[in-house]
Amino acid sequence: MTRTLYLLIWLLAVPSALQTANEPMYKLIKSKRDRSLNKNESGLNFHFEDTKGNIIQNDIRMTYNGKSTWLSVDENGHGTYTVKPGPCLLTFFYNEDHYTVKTDTIYMQEGYSVSVDIIFRPSVVMVGRSGRR
Repeated sequence: MTRTLYLLIWLLAVPSALQTANEPMYKLIKSKRDRSLNKNESGLNFHFEDTKGNIIQNDIRMTYNGKSTWLSVDENGHGTYTVKPGPCLLTFFYNEDHYTVKTDTIYMQEGYSVSVDIIFRPSVVMVGRSGRR
């Protein structure tokens, strides 16, 4: 009976974990003209949350075209970053309990800001055992 219960838990947990693993971890929401940008600048507006919809309020470690920096995030989970127009490859790290998020190459147009939702997935799926045997 106990083995059957563990097998049932495993069969229910694994497909759920695999489905979560295949979800996109970022979404390009919109691109719009931004008159606050200087010539030869493009803007990135981020919103950070986890898969449960919890807002991430901690600063985020990120790389922009291989250059590492910290991104300040406000209490609403928003952060902004100014880049040069052209191809842009981004990577985000929240903490060791969540997967790193890597984007595809995004082409940044001069004078435009792109809004991006970043979703951090947990890196560990817990399937616990009760103390009973």
